[in-house]
Amino acid sequence: MWAMGQTGRVVYKYMNSLKPNDNIRTLSRKEQVTIFRLRTQHAPLNYHLNRINPQHPPMCPLCNDQFETTEHLLLHCPNLDDLRQDLLPPTPDITNILYSTTDQLKNTSKFYHMAMGRRANAHRLLDLRRRRRI
Repeated sequence: MWAMGQTGRVVYKYMNSLKPNDNIRTLSRKEQVTIFRLRTQHAPLNYHLNRINPQHPPMCPLCNDQFETTEHLLLHCPNLDDLRQDLLPPTPDITNILYSTTDQLKNTSKFYHMAMGRRANAHRLLDLRRRRRI
């Protein structure tokens, strides 16, 4: 069923069968939710939020890239290079970030939450700038 279904295609690319020993099972509930949302690309990032509500702009608030996607956040946003260097593997890719050891999954979760904190600060600054122009 998993191999023939139309859902879960993003995850299937990296995990083409159910893995009873998936390291996600060893994480805290909060970390599990974070990794699952990143794996399925259902994290509350602007690209996903734009798909739900087209009025929501899809761009990255940290660097103004056209799309704030899971891949952009984890691998490409230049304003997260320091966190990436501290918490992700030396040559990060989706497999070694989201389908790896327990320690790496914990670091990925920590990276995500720290990045979301920076993102929230960037949103606050944008809101302040907009209010001052009005």
